[in-house]
Amino acid sequence: ILDTVDYEPYSVHDQIKLIELVNKKKFDIIFADPPYDFTIRQYLEITELIKENEILSDIGELIIEHSSNINLSDNFKNIDERKYGSSVLSFIKKASL
Repeated sequence: ILDTVDYEPYSVHDQIKLIELVNKKKFDIIFADPPYDFTIRQYLEITELIKENEILSDIGELIIEHSSNINLSDNFKNIDERKYGSSVLSFIKKASL
């Protein structure tokens, strides 16, 4: 949805605010591809903002692309991580947020 709007968000907060403004509904899939130099704290901030703003549907899943140097599995009950070279896709169901 961010690609369809003439707006370049600068922070995770800005991106969430944009989603709230553009569309008040919940999403089944949210794909986050933040910069690879994000810290674990910044990745967790993404998950908290999505949870707090209730933009993921009850059956929804958050997919976060990140460096293999980041381990998100310690922070969530049910997480499916798939490694592709130096990248990882972490699949987190709403119930685990």
